[in-house]
Amino acid sequence: MSKAGFDPGSLNRIIHSPIRLGIVSTLYTAGKESFVNLKKAVNTTDGNLTTHLKSLIENGIITMKKRFINNKPNTTYKLTATGRKIFQEYVRAMAEMVKEFREIAD
Repeated sequence: MSKAGFDPGSLNRIIHSPIRLGIVSTLYTAGKESFVNLKKAVNTTDGNLTTHLKSLIENGIITMKKRFINNKPNTTYKLTATGRKIFQEYVRAMAEMVKEFREIAD
């Protein structure tokens, strides 16, 4: 815990990694997104993205929908209600941390 009371341990470790945070923030703003677009958004490899997506799915943060469009596979991802709540709590915690550090710096 820091001087003013911010607890870094309060940050959700599941979404705290840069790639997972990029995935979740992209889905929060876009609603749903394809694998290809998520890969572009977070600038990573197929395998790395797949690993992070799997973890987010296993933790109930996102859902995956597979379908075929014109005989081509299309996979989309969407935040769950729990995922939206977790992201909102994460953003609030980060805002509190920034506020605290600004107060200390002043």
